[in-house]
Amino acid sequence: MSKPLFVTPPYVSTLLTLIEYCTWLISCPSLKFPPPCFIMPTFWAGYFCCWKSRNFLFNYNYSFIRPMLDFFCSSICFGVLRIYRFLITTFSTDKDSSPPVGYHNTPTFGAEFHHLSHPHTSQGQSLIVQNKKFTLHHSLEGRCMKISKIIEQIKSELDKKDKLREEALEITRDIIRLSGDAIKAMHRGELELAHERLEKARGLVKELKEKLREHPDLYYTGYVQNANQEFVEAVLMYHYLTDREFPSHVDLGVPSQDYILGVGDFIGELRRYFLINLMKGNLDEAESTYRFMEEVYEELMTLEYPKGLVNIRQKQDQARYTLERTLEDLTRAKVNRRVEEKLEAFLNDRS
Repeated sequence: MSKPLFVTPPYVSTLLTLIEYCTWLISCPSLKFPPPCFIMPTFWAGYFCCWKSRNFLFNYNYSFIRPMLDFFCSSICFGVLRIYRFLITTFSTDKDSSPPVGYHNTPTFGAEFHHLSHPHTSQGQSLIVQNKKFTLHHSLEGRCMKISKIIEQIKSELDKKDKLREEALEITRDIIRLSGDAIKAMHRGELELAHERLEKARGLVKELKEKLREHPDLYYTGYVQNANQEFVEAVLMYHYLTDREFPSHVDLGVPSQDYILGVGDFIGELRRYFLINLMKGNLDEAESTYRFMEEVYEELMTLEYPKGLVNIRQKQDQARYTLERTLEDLTRAKVNRRVEEKLEAFLNDRS
């Protein structure tokens, strides 16, 4: 019979278990001594492997396997102890807990799972509190604000803005009305009345700008832009009929985009003045107006900007169409005049 490679005394597994268990106690000194039910399986498994394996499980020649079984059984029992340690270090307890768990302070092991199941605030207070409302602390302000209060503040701001918008709409209506009255007075030849209307409109334009100074989202809107365009159109028409000294957008106190769009509308108003002179038979004045319209159109066509900045392309297309129609009317009027002159000369010769 050959000599065995390893001989394992019966007390080896017990010794291994004690060493492992002492290591466990050192790593977690705050826990109570575990109950015997977690220790006895280690001893039983150890004795079973060392004694039973010799007589029943294995041949004496294969006794080197016994240390492996000792280590395996001890590791299983130690794993049970580790599971027990994980459970009692993960779930918080109190002084009334059962003896297998007991009261303890949670150590670092298993802290991740503990914080997942028991979230805390930065002040160390648990968020899971019965009969208490949940509040979210702002990381910057250090205080919390209810949604209802925030909505109340926003509602107050929007109410003020809505009231201001209604006031602005009323002012823009007055500006458009005064500008239209001024243009009508110009075509009737009532320049003094037109000047009076324009001065009132100028005051409203200034008032509107001051009122919406702190609200650019309201000032740079369509209804304000339309009012400024009408005002610019009326002012340019007035100076065309009087001194031909046209004020700039800075002089009028309007945005540059609104001024440019007003220049586009000014070409349309010049056509109206052209037709009035054509009906009166003032062909020379009508032709002079057309030549001026051409100059303004050429300057207007030098502007090439996207629609998001200023919608000048639409005004350019309208001005081109207006200029073409005006040229047709002027050409037809001049041809008719020549025909009339020749017919009149022919009749005079016959008489």
